[in-house]
Amino acid sequence: LERCINDRIKPILDCSLINELEKFHDANNRTCTQSERSYNYTRGIFQAIDF
Repeated sequence: LERCINDRIKPILDCSLINELEKFHDANNRTCTQSERSYNYTRGIFQAIDF
């Protein structure tokens, strides 16, 4: 299992996808702030990507 996880995570880190996820998260936070709503992080895409 550890090897499988490492094989999956290494390309993500190498491709700077972490930066893309952080940008996505920041943009969502700005949208929520502007609309005065909050997001349920226990469901949907953020749960799937472990935010």
